[in-house]
Amino acid sequence: MIEKLEEEKIQLGLDVDVQNLEAKKIRKGKNKVEEDLDNARV
Repeated sequence: MIEKLEEEKIQLGLDVDVQNLEAKKIRKGKNKVEEDLDNARV
């Protein structure tokens, strides 16, 4: 039973890591788009 909980905790930890990575990627992409817009305005 405890082993199962540990496994699930690890699984959840991985999910959180993946979500953080995705969020970073999205943020980076957004910044890139904003930079491109700024460059287009100049």
